[in-house]
Amino acid sequence: MANTTDTKKQSIQSLLAIYNASVNLKVHLQLACNPMWHTFDVLNQALSDAIDNLVDRAMENWLTDAQQAITDATAANTQLGAAIKSIETDVTNTAAMVKAIGYVDQAIQIALKLLPLAA
Repeated sequence: MANTTDTKKQSIQSLLAIYNASVNLKVHLQLACNPMWHTFDVLNQALSDAIDNLVDRAMENWLTDAQQAITDATAANTQLGAAIKSIETDVTNTAAMVKAIGYVDQAIQIALKLLPLAA
């Protein structure tokens, strides 16, 4: 895939969608007095930092092939949405929270993989 502004933008937007969903989940858990909100707070900061680094480098040459990152981030976002829906139904649903943590962590790993390509 070509190194275009559109692919850069789409990669970052996919990661931002995951970040947004995860922040909303953190707030939901915090309002429900579920201590798992702390975990999402830490993960959200790590994802935010990685996204910030990507945005900072977006003007440079990067992403010789962004399609896999876009696909992975889109899948993680879809799966995170399903986990969040389950958690919103039952804020004590530990299995769904573990899945959600995994999807946010996956997004962090995607962002971190993109950083060396952004140099």
